[in-house]
Amino acid sequence: LTWISTGPANFDGVDSVRITATVTNTGDVTLKLYKEPRGLLNPIATKSFTVAKANGSGQANFVGVNAKYVFKSATEFVTLAPGESTDVTHELANGYDFTSSGTGAYTVEPAYTEFYYEDPSTGAPTPITATVSSSFTAKLAGNLKSRNYESRKAKRHAARSLAKRSTLGKRDIAITNCASSLKNDVTLSAQVASLYVADAEKYLTLAANANSVRYETWFGTFEQANHDRVLDHYGKIRKSDLKTYTFDCECTEGSDVFAYVFPDEFGHIHLCNQYIQAEVAGTDSKAGTIVHESSHFTLNGGTKDLAYGQTRAQALAVSNSTGATMNADSHEYFAENSP
Repeated sequence: LTWISTGPANFDGVDSVRITATVTNTGDVTLKLYKEPRGLLNPIATKSFTVAKANGSGQANFVGVNAKYVFKSATEFVTLAPGESTDVTHELANGYDFTSSGTGAYTVEPAYTEFYYEDPSTGAPTPITATVSSSFTAKLAGNLKSRNYESRKAKRHAARSLAKRSTLGKRDIAITNCASSLKNDVTLSAQVASLYVADAEKYLTLAANANSVRYETWFGTFEQANHDRVLDHYGKIRKSDLKTYTFDCECTEGSDVFAYVFPDEFGHIHLCNQYIQAEVAGTDSKAGTIVHESSHFTLNGGTKDLAYGQTRAQALAVSNSTGATMNADSHEYFAENSP
């Protein structure tokens, strides 16, 4: 595989910053590639790129989404025959804030060069690394405030103001844009997620569990700093009370996403197609999805999507235990404890 991005040499205003990612199959066999949210084949506003000033003076701040995705549930693929290419347009203003870094020349490079294809013999997702043909540099001038991002900030400010004005004490769960038939499952899964988090926190406070198989499976060989970081995350999630979050079924991020959040829009979880189809409890469940997404919030620890799925999360625990403590799926699977 090779990757290259193209676009105009100059952008007038941040809302015009659109680049085209072109992925080409340079091999001799057909590849059925997953459209995972982190990757360049998916236009979702995840952190698919590094967007840095060409002179090295700073970067555009990432303000996009973190989304839960499971390979085994995937239905969306891009199939490329040998020599075939595909183009995907990315609107960078949806995921990056340029107001601090300012105008000037920017270099855009992929944050991940690893793609996954479906192995035709086993059906398993298999990694393949793309060669970056060249980075992309362009100049940005004009308005630096994205209409989309400013609208989101206004909504966030209004929601916080409303919460501060409330005199009713701790608020109840808020469920919006969801079918009435789903509301009971949302409420129940928030309750189960709360139990998962409380159990995970309690488990981690017991010294006897420090070197347990459960801990090492998801977070690697015991190190005190890593253990304390994970314990802190679960403690923050528990104190935030998942049963008071807002669960929003308005989702336009494709059929394979379980849920997503904007990390700085605390307590607002967008529920998507795969969440609706999942069981309330168990592996990759509705409740587990809520644990996953709640860990992404900056105030709860700000985890990332470094490895999707149990197989890759377990491998991350072995290769990079510190990374595992900042991986959302690792937190979910430890809390679900299934299997």
